[in-house]
Amino acid sequence: MRLRKVTPNAIKGYAMTEMETEIKKLPADVMKSIFATWGVTQQHYRELEKKASDPVEVLARFAERDETERRMLMILASTAHEMESGELAARFDSGAKKTQESMNHIDALVGAGFIYLHRKRGRLNQVEDKVFLFPVIRQALSVLTVRDKQKLSPASPVFEKTIYKKYERDILALYEAGGSFIYHHGNGSMPVATIAALARAGILSAYIYDHTPPSVCGVLNHPVVAAIERREKTIAARLSFVHNHYALINDIERFLYTVEEHRIRKLKNGAFDFSLLEKSEYMPVTPGMTNAVLHSLAALLNLVCLNEDNELALNYERFYDWCRKDVKEKMDEVHGCYRDRLVDIETLKEIIDSHQGPLGIPSLTAEANRTLRKYTAADIAEICRLLMWFGDVDLGIDEAGETVSIRSHERGGDMKCLVNNNFEVVLINPGAFDAEFLYLLASMARCKDRGEIFTFELSEESVLRGKYFLGAFYREAMDYFIEALAARAAKGGKSLAKNIETTLRRWYDRHPNAFVRMSAVVIELKRERLDEIVHVAQKEGITIAPLAPGYALVTTPVNKRKLAKLLRKEKINVYFI
Repeated sequence: MRLRKVTPNAIKGYAMTEMETEIKKLPADVMKSIFATWGVTQQHYRELEKKASDPVEVLARFAERDETERRMLMILASTAHEMESGELAARFDSGAKKTQESMNHIDALVGAGFIYLHRKRGRLNQVEDKVFLFPVIRQALSVLTVRDKQKLSPASPVFEKTIYKKYERDILALYEAGGSFIYHHGNGSMPVATIAALARAGILSAYIYDHTPPSVCGVLNHPVVAAIERREKTIAARLSFVHNHYALINDIERFLYTVEEHRIRKLKNGAFDFSLLEKSEYMPVTPGMTNAVLHSLAALLNLVCLNEDNELALNYERFYDWCRKDVKEKMDEVHGCYRDRLVDIETLKEIIDSHQGPLGIPSLTAEANRTLRKYTAADIAEICRLLMWFGDVDLGIDEAGETVSIRSHERGGDMKCLVNNNFEVVLINPGAFDAEFLYLLASMARCKDRGEIFTFELSEESVLRGKYFLGAFYREAMDYFIEALAARAAKGGKSLAKNIETTLRRWYDRHPNAFVRMSAVVIELKRERLDEIVHVAQKEGITIAPLAPGYALVTTPVNKRKLAKLLRKEKINVYFI
C-alpha cells in the first residue's frame, strides 16, 4: 500500500485564507523566498500566517530594521491600497542616487519577509513593481503603530471585560506605574504579546516610535482608568479605616517600661530575644508594629543601651529628658528617625491631602509615579505604613488584612466616652477624639480592643506606668487626666463616677516618683516612703542615709540598674537626673 502525502489543499472543506491566496499568485521563486525568510516549511501556509501575525515576531523583525525601513512599513500599514515601489521610494528621497538607496531599502524589506513585490511589464517594456504588505502583518503593525507618532491612537469607548480580567494584574501594575510605559525591544517588563492583546481589546493605546533601538509606548485608555477608579471608590465605601493617633509613642513607652521588667539578652547572632514580650499586654497596638522595630526606634532615639551583662537597659539620663517632653515633641523626634524618607513622606502626604475622601493604593501609586521619583509597591506600602504610624492618615484595611485605601485623617461625627464602674473606658467613634487625649488614655490604661470601638482598662499597674511617662512633664498628671476624662464623658451625656475618680487618685498617690542625682547618688522621694526604702535597701546590702526630709544619700557603690530594680520592686518610678 502506497502512502500519499496529504497537503492542506487535499483536506475536505479546506478554505484558503487571504494571505494564502495572495502568496499563491506570486512567482515560485518569490514564494520560496518568503517561506525561507520566515523559517516555515514550504506550502505550510497556515503556519506562515500564524507566525507573520504574531506581534512578538513582527516587533522583533521590525526592531531590526533601520529608521527608513520602519517608516516605510508604517506608511504601508496605514495605506489601504497597494503602492508602486517608485512612489514609496520617492516619499523619502529626491534625486536618482537617493531613490536608488530607497529601492535598496524596499528590497531589504522583501528579504525580511514584510512585503512582497508583484512585477508586471507595462508599455514599452517598462517594469512596474507593486508593493504589497501581507494583511496579517498589516494587522499586527496597526496594533502597535499610529500614523502620527506625536499622537496616541484614539481611546476606544469600550473595552473587552474578559481580556481585562485575564490581564488584570498586568493592567493594575501598568496603572500604578503611572498609566504609561515604554518598551525597548528585548528589555521590557510587559511581554509584547500582552501589549498586543490589551491594545486589540481597547484597554490601551500603543504605538512604535522612532528611537534607537525602536520602542513601543503604551498608555491606558481613559475608560479603563475610570473603571479602576470607580472600583476603588466602591471598595473604599465598604472599608473600616484605622487611625493611629499617637499610639506609636504609647508603644515605644510601653516597650521602655517592659525593658526594666525583663532580662532581654542579646543573642550571638546580634539580635535580641523578645520572646518574653509576646504576651498580649506587651504586644504593640500600632498595626504592623513589632517589638523588634520598637527596639530599633528606641535605639535610634538613644533611649536604650546594653549594660555590662549584655542585656537591654534604659539609657537613664536620656530617658528623663524624654519624659519631660510633651507628646508632639516626642513625635517630632520619631520623625527624625526616618529623615531619609521625609521627602517621600511629604510627597505622598501632599497627594493624599489633595483628594477629597479615600484614595485607592493603585491610584496613589500612579500619582506618585508621575512625579520625578519612581516608587515600587514596596516603597508605597512602607511610606503608607509610616504615615499611619505618625497619625497623619487613616488606612482602609480589607478582610485579608491588606491596605487597599488611604485618606487624610478625618475627625468628625458623634463620639462617646463611656467610663464603666468596672474601670473600663469605651470610646465610640474613636477617630473623632483629639490625639492628645487618646495618648493620655493609652498611657494611663491598657488597650483591650482597638477596632471600630476602642476599649481600655484602668488598673493600678497601668496608672503606675502612666505616671512614669507623664509625671515628669505634667506636674499633676492625674489631675490633668481626670479633668480630660470627665470632660469627654460629659460630652457623651455621662459624668465621671466619684468612686472612679477617688480610686484613680489613690492609685496614683500610692506610688511616688523617685529622682536620683547620680553625681552624688542622692535620692529625692516623699518622706514617708523614703524611710521605708532605707530599711528595704539595707536588706539588699545598699546603705541609704537620710539627709533631710525627702532626701537621702546612697553611701555604698551601686549601679543604676540595681538601684532602679530595688525602687521599681517597691512600686516607685525612678528618674536619673
